Amino acid sequence: MRTPMLDDVISGGLTERLRRRSWPIAVTALSLVTGMAYCLLWSPVVRHSHVWVVPWDIWGAFRSAQFIGWGDLGNIYGAGTGLVTLPGILLLFLPVVLIAGAFGMTESFPFILPHPTAWLVLGPYEILISCSAVFACDALAQRLGVGRGRRRLLCVAEGVVVWNISVIWGHPEDAVAVALAIYALVLALDGRWVGTGWLFGAAVATQ
Repeated sequence: MRTPMLDDVISGGLTERLRRRSWPIAVTALSLVTGMAYCLLWSPVVRHSHVWVVPWDIWGAFRSAQFIGWGDLGNIYGAGTGLVTLPGILLLFLPVVLIAGAFGMTESFPFILPHPTAWLVLGPYEILISCSAVFACDALAQRLGVGRGRRRLLCVAEGVVVWNISVIWGHPEDAVAVALAIYALVLALDGRWVGTGWLFGAAVATQ
């Protein structure tokens, strides 16, 4: 049974964790807003063309994840999807695939569509999971004793890199794998080898 004192401890711990990661949270929110604005508005406003700017590379992985949802595991690496990585990212995509399928959303594969509605779910999701790399880098910087001011600058620089990876190129698996590997390094620095092994294995399985 939870007591008011325990609730205060839990709430205080959560508040402290959020405060400690305030800059990664801010960079993530900014990446999400600017990334989706770029995808949905850049072409109509700047190019005067009524299409969305969506990274083509992401749709091959999306289709391979659909094969998992359909129970067709043999076609995950089938011709045409262009999947050249281990299938960890497909498992991360699976919830989005199921949601998109349930609502009859369209994807830009195998033919390019001007407005693939699945992107309205997939886009924010892949930007958010890509930003896990920003949190991981900040955790490592803190573990190494980097000052708060420099950590803020690092968060901004990391956000720029992650924005390009997710919004321009559509490869969130790269960022997620880096995040997992960095968290594994943080655990290794603390001598927590079991967790290190699991996280690094997950990184390899993702990319």
